[in-house]
Amino acid sequence: MSDNPKPKILCTVQILTLNSAHILRRCLESVKDFDDILICDGNSTDDTLSIAREYTDHIIKQVETDEPNIRVKDFATLRNKCIVEGRYDWNLYIDTDEELPTRTTEEIRKIVTNPIIEHYIYRLPGHINYNRQEIKHSVAYPGYQMRFMNRKSGIQHTRTPHSRLTFDPKKFSVGTLKNPWFVIIEPGKGNPAYEPAINRGHIQIEIRQSVKNSLGHFLLWAVWRRGLSLINVIIKTFWLYLRHGFKDTLPPWIEFKRIHYKWLLFYGAIKFRIRLAVLGEKQKHETTPAH
Repeated sequence: MSDNPKPKILCTVQILTLNSAHILRRCLESVKDFDDILICDGNSTDDTLSIAREYTDHIIKQVETDEPNIRVKDFATLRNKCIVEGRYDWNLYIDTDEELPTRTTEEIRKIVTNPIIEHYIYRLPGHINYNRQEIKHSVAYPGYQMRFMNRKSGIQHTRTPHSRLTFDPKKFSVGTLKNPWFVIIEPGKGNPAYEPAINRGHIQIEIRQSVKNSLGHFLLWAVWRRGLSLINVIIKTFWLYLRHGFKDTLPPWIEFKRIHYKWLLFYGAIKFRIRLAVLGEKQKHETTPAH
């Protein structure tokens, strides 16, 4: 006689989708133990929605339009929409190119079923699953992100190149899960998180935001701190392979993309600031009346 199946976890898992049929099933399969899987779709034209309906009946539009293939311009607004639309106070968000291992699911189950809420917000370590194998060592580790939360905390996503969470830290402390969520990387298929060329839109937003600040703030954040960050990731990358070799690590070309990304941020901000300064001087001379 088989054991009774475990009850569903009374938590909403929110997933943003757009033509995600090629990767969505693996993601959904990893969160099938949750009672509310909320799909927020950008009017996909592939099999995304038919696959989603195999796992959930809770599907909403990202934007109230029938225009197909709407790309996300504001992740924060959509994340906040999902928090409101979720059927439960507990919320977890995950992307279509990610998955939740069983050990993390069970850790979340214990928190949700505990009548005493120790923390209303939890951060998770981000790990990588490369070619169906868990990567144990990476420059990105532990890569904590606050992805599991209770909406009674009043937590909100704010719009930046990368969505940030705002809440009252005096009232709500942040807990840390022991177990990770996985970013999935399949050889030959790529992954936006590791493709600076795909991330150029985010890079341009960050660069334009940095040059709006005063010169002193620009030199501190865009030059000094990003320069240190670039040097740091270079050192950590080479130390990673000296210490662990090529066992349980990513292929070097993937880790080197981090260096490339940091370089694009550092060099791009300086180049853009100089260009604006040159244009400003040129306009000043053009508008100055001749004597």
